[in-house]
Amino acid sequence: MARGLVTNTCSADTIALRMGIGPIQLLKQATPAQRRTLLAAALGWMLDAFDAMLYALVLAYVMRDLGMSKKRRDFFTRSRCWRRASAACFLVFLPTELDASGH
Repeated sequence: MARGLVTNTCSADTIALRMGIGPIQLLKQATPAQRRTLLAAALGWMLDAFDAMLYALVLAYVMRDLGMSKKRRDFFTRSRCWRRASAACFLVFLPTELDASGH
């Protein structure tokens, strides 16, 4: 084992035991608003993965049809990643800044 490396050996069963409540009971105890929030987050994550998969599936055909070089493909791929990362940072930090300013 590498020095300073911490590994997580907890299984789902171990985590459930430590929580003292299972995932189904947790959902039953959640308020309707909390369940809707969880559903929205799960659907957003699913659509995000769907978007990335579509991009990967059609990229070769788009490159061929438009005569796109690998260098240009790399640029679009990186810019897509940067746009997503910057949007995530914006969405994470914006509510915090609004709360701090009192508006």
